[in-house]
Amino acid sequence: MRTTRRGVSSFDGQRLAQARGRRGWTPSQLASQAALTVTVLNQYEAEERLPDPGTLSRLADALGCQVTDLCRPTVVTLRELRERSGASQPEAAEAAGRKRSTYAMLEQGRTKTLAPQAAEGLAALFDVERDAVEAAHAASVAGQASRPAPLALEGALLDRLADHFGMAPEDLLHLAQRLAAGEGGESR
Repeated sequence: MRTTRRGVSSFDGQRLAQARGRRGWTPSQLASQAALTVTVLNQYEAEERLPDPGTLSRLADALGCQVTDLCRPTVVTLRELRERSGASQPEAAEAAGRKRSTYAMLEQGRTKTLAPQAAEGLAALFDVERDAVEAAHAASVAGQASRPAPLALEGALLDRLADHFGMAPEDLLHLAQRLAAGEGGESR
């Protein structure tokens, strides 16, 4: 069962277990080499927990493989490039010459243009070609464009919808917030 904790989203616990098996190591041996507890390693292999980029990098180093060998193939976005490199968002922001919040918007595909000097800085940090950074940014933007914009329930729209459904505006807003959070619309 995958959790919603932060971590490398494309991580594949089965690939980690297979790489460990190819080395002939027990979970205890790999945990020791990667400075983890056996419990945490077991959670990674069972995909009950996602490793952060630094931990995933340590696991790959210990196993003598690339970070990508421990991940599912995905469309490579800026986030994916950053995670694979083991860099944090603040480090990437600095390399791009941006504030962290501005870089986060770039990574999420909310900023449609990527300055050449930012692409160069990120390419150096991620140890990839500038073209790879530009392609990853384009994938981030495309991913953002495929998500529908959230509906803003406020003002006259909220009042008209509440009237239509025979609800108080604050009840309709609460229902919409629960639905958006994935809690469902059933009454409690």
